[in-house]
Amino acid sequence: MAAALTGDGECKWYAQQYRKHLPEADGEDSGQIPQCAFWAVGLEAARTYADASARNPNHISVLMGQTGYAAMRNGEGPMPSTWPSPPPPAGTS
Repeated sequence: MAAALTGDGECKWYAQQYRKHLPEADGEDSGQIPQCAFWAVGLEAARTYADASARNPNHISVLMGQTGYAAMRNGEGPMPSTWPSPPPPAGTS
């Protein structure tokens, strides 16, 4: 939704990368806002998203300044399925 609200190309690039891994996005045009986001932001923001050019930021991890959020990755691809599962919560077996 950030790309739709701001027109930021880096946000659109990240959205498109993530979208590739969502089964419910099959058949949707990657250049247009996903249906689920459209209902949250409306027609004007959908146009903003469509007009934005996706731009690879060439970052692996990024700190998003004033928001205090960070996206931390070790590469561009999806998380490997070979990673170990987290341990169960304490007191459970």
